[in-house]
Amino acid sequence: PKARAGPPPPPPATLDLVIPGAGAASTNPTWPFRYNELSGLTNRFIVVPEHKLLFCYIEKNSCSAFNRLFASVRSRAVPSQSLVGKAESWVPWGLNSPKALKMGSAAQIMAMLKDPAWHKAVFYRDPLERFVSALQSKCELGGAKVDGDGKDHCRGEFGTETATFEQAVDHIAREDNATDAALQRVNEDVHFRRQSQFCGGLGHSLRYYDTVEQLDRATSRDKVIALLAKVNVSHADVPLFDDLFPAVAAAFKHNTNAASSTRRRFAADATGRATRVLVDHYVNDYLLFGIPAPDWVLDDLTNRKAASRLNKRR
Repeated sequence: PKARAGPPPPPPATLDLVIPGAGAASTNPTWPFRYNELSGLTNRFIVVPEHKLLFCYIEKNSCSAFNRLFASVRSRAVPSQSLVGKAESWVPWGLNSPKALKMGSAAQIMAMLKDPAWHKAVFYRDPLERFVSALQSKCELGGAKVDGDGKDHCRGEFGTETATFEQAVDHIAREDNATDAALQRVNEDVHFRRQSQFCGGLGHSLRYYDTVEQLDRATSRDKVIALLAKVNVSHADVPLFDDLFPAVAAAFKHNTNAASSTRRRFAADATGRATRVLVDHYVNDYLLFGIPAPDWVLDDLTNRKAASRLNKRR
C-alpha cells in the first residue's frame, strides 16, 4: 500500500485558515485548516451559543442523535427546535451550523476554536467498526431497511447501490493506489471519509478540543451526560434525552450492530487483505485518536511501519 504521512505536526502558535480557492489569503500556509464546507466539512460543526459549545459531528458516529440532542438543548431559547411532537425521522441538519447562526466565517470559527471559554467536543469511533456500519446501512441493507438514502450514498461512493464488503474493499484499494489523479479519492462520501478530515481537519485542530471521546454503545450515554454537565446542562432537563441516548444500549435507534459483526467480517477474510487495505486507509484516524488496534488487526498488517506506530499507542 502507498505510504502515508505520519502524525500531523503541532499547529503553529498563530492560526490561519487555508481557504480553498482563496489564493494567498492565508498568511500561514503551514496551517491546513480547510474552511470550505464541502471539502473541509466545516458544516459538520454544531453551535450551541447559549452554553458556548462547539461540537463536531461525524457521520456514522450517532450524528442524527447528536443533531437532535442539541436542537433539544436549544429549544429553551428557540422553541421551534423542540423535538416534542416531531417525527423521529426529523433531524435538524444544518439548523445549528455556524453558517446558519451567522457565525460561520473563517475568523469566527477560528475564534471559537481558540477561545478557552468555548467548550469544543467530538466523539470518534473505531474506524473499522465505523466502516462496517456505513457499509451495512448504506449498501448491504439496500438503504431501505436502515437508511432511506442508503442507495444514493452507496452509489456515490462505490458506483453501485448494493456494494458488497469485498467490492468496497477492492474499490478503496484501487483508489488509494491510483497514480492517475482522476481515479483518486476526491469527493469521498462522508460516511466513508476519514474522521480526521472532519470539521476543517481534526488532524490539525484536535489539540483545541476539551472533550474527545470514543463512541460505543456501552458507554455513550454516560459520556454524553458528562459532556452536557461540562457546559452546565443537566440531561434530566433535556426533552426526550432518554429516547436519544437510552439507558439500554440495545434500544438505540439507527443501530446496525456493527460492533458485533466487525470481527466476523475480518475473520472470514482468510488472506488478511481487507484488514491491510482498511487499516492502511484509516491509519491516521487510529493514530490521531490514539485508538488501540486489536491484536488480530496488528497480526494481519503488512505495513510494518504502521503496525509499529499503532503498537506504540497500546
